[in-house]
Amino acid sequence: MRPRLDLRHLELLNILDETDTVAEAARALRVTPSALSHRIREAERRLNIHLFEKRGRGLRATPAAEILTEAARRILFDLAQAETLAIGSA
Repeated sequence: MRPRLDLRHLELLNILDETDTVAEAARALRVTPSALSHRIREAERRLNIHLFEKRGRGLRATPAAEILTEAARRILFDLAQAETLAIGSA
């Protein structure tokens, strides 16, 4: 089975968990808030589920988003470690 989300979506989940607002998350990812919203909708469309609920200027993660965010954190950590090892072995 092929994953439906890509690295950009995993980074998005991770940053949204670490920031308070969409604008703050967009700045951290170096995209516009509009581009960030499009990326969220794309992930939701690919999975056919809702990941976030609007809360004022921020977003509240659904239980599905919380599951995916935890996985994203592990995957991004493992990838960073693998890159460090690969660079060190070259």
